[in-house]
Amino acid sequence: MQNKKPNGLVVDNSPLSVQEFTSLMQEFDPVSAMAVGLSGGADSLALAFLLHQWCQSRQISLTALTFDHKIRPESSEEAEYIAEITASWSLEHVILTAQEDIGSTKIQESARNARYQAMFHYCQDRKIQTLATAHHLDDQFETVLMRFARGSGINGLSGIRAERDAQGIRLIRPVLAIAKSRLIATCQAEGLQWIEDPSNTNLNFTRAQIRQVSEHLKGIGITPENIEKSRVKIESAQSFVTEVLAQFYKDHVTSNTDEIIISGPAFEDCHPYLKTCILEKALMMIGRSQYPPKSKHLKNMLEKIARDNFKSTTLNQCLVYRTKARDLVISPENAGL
Repeated sequence: MQNKKPNGLVVDNSPLSVQEFTSLMQEFDPVSAMAVGLSGGADSLALAFLLHQWCQSRQISLTALTFDHKIRPESSEEAEYIAEITASWSLEHVILTAQEDIGSTKIQESARNARYQAMFHYCQDRKIQTLATAHHLDDQFETVLMRFARGSGINGLSGIRAERDAQGIRLIRPVLAIAKSRLIATCQAEGLQWIEDPSNTNLNFTRAQIRQVSEHLKGIGITPENIEKSRVKIESAQSFVTEVLAQFYKDHVTSNTDEIIISGPAFEDCHPYLKTCILEKALMMIGRSQYPPKSKHLKNMLEKIARDNFKSTTLNQCLVYRTKARDLVISPENAGL
């Protein structure tokens, strides 16, 4: 019998049924074509298996995408093994390869970025609007702990999103609330042999270090299920901030592709945290950056702007200056005053 926590999270180790997976997919709008990232690990193999059945029952085209990063000698052989599995399901499968050398520093981050870029490009070229990945509850747990360790704000501590837009592709994580143990159980129940990535136990990587101490953390109540309760509350707070930020931009900001103008009086009346969010968004938009500036740099900028004699400063390849009417203008750094 499935045991559920008060927040609705399933915490037993039973296989994920097609019926339960169908329920998980209800929050995502129906589409005509999808892709799924398939590394060959237990989590992605379970997702691909269940998603294939779900798509078949709805006449939805599904393509499994495997990225051969070529970091390990056996990676190409593993990709071919995955191709054999998907062929036995009659599931379309494509092996994508790295176009550039992954390098020897920040290997996991570089490989992840290359994998996503390859999958996004494939989907864009073939007009596939939805890409599913197998991030699960344990991934969420590790991500939140890592961001706690880095001193992230509420946006970072909101963790992995179940759905977001990425380069015009809808990226969804249908099993984000499901424990990895249940995905392993699904593979075992279906007789699916998954691939073990040695990096999962390589203690040079932070995620592997968290996994090593996870049993000790559980002993003091730091479990994926308990962290998820707090994460959901943080996500709710972030959602509120996002709504307030959107309203501020609607009421007090004018913009085009080259410039953002923020009402000075309205900005000055804002809470310090909202000021940070307002500037962060503007700097990312004009700087065309995927990531916000570091919080210490934003703090320094806010301190400069608060001074009566403030005229201009730069950050994130943007120029920020004050007009005679005390409005703030954010433009590309090379545009000049």
